[in-house]
Amino acid sequence: MKRFITARVSRGLAVALAAAGVAAAAPVAASAYQGYGATLTPYTGACVQQYASSRVRGEGTATRKGAWFTLRYSGQYPGISYTGQYPGTGEIVLASPVTTASAWAAESRPELGNWRGAGYYQVCAFDAQGTNTLVNFRIFVDDDPV
Repeated sequence: MKRFITARVSRGLAVALAAAGVAAAAPVAASAYQGYGATLTPYTGACVQQYASSRVRGEGTATRKGAWFTLRYSGQYPGISYTGQYPGTGEIVLASPVTTASAWAAESRPELGNWRGAGYYQVCAFDAQGTNTLVNFRIFVDDDPV
C-alpha cells in the first residue's frame, strides 16, 4: 500500500512539474520588480524590462547633470535590453521632459489613457551629458508593491 501511494504521489509531482514547465514558457507578469544601478559614462545607457498585463510604473534617479529616462513598450515580444549607446527598443510611452532629469517617475495604465496593452515594457536611462552619472531605476508591473 505504501509503495502505491508513493508511486502515485511521484507521478502527480512529475505531471505538476511538467505542467509548470509548459506554463513557464508563456509570458507571465513577474512578482518582483527589476532594477538597475550603476555609473553611466557619457552617451551610454541601460534598460530593464518586464512583462506587464495591466499596468506599469517606472522610477529613476540620477546624480551630477542627470539623465534622460524613458518608459517604452515593446509589445508581445521581448525587446533588446542592453547597456550601450541609445538603449531600448519599442515605442516611447513616456519620457523625462529633459535630458538632465535628476528624478523621474512615469505610469501607464488603462485609466490614464496611455496604456498600450499587455506586453513587454522597458525603463531606460541614457547619459546625454559629458560627465559620468550614477543612475538607479526600476520597473514595477501589475501588482508589484510601489
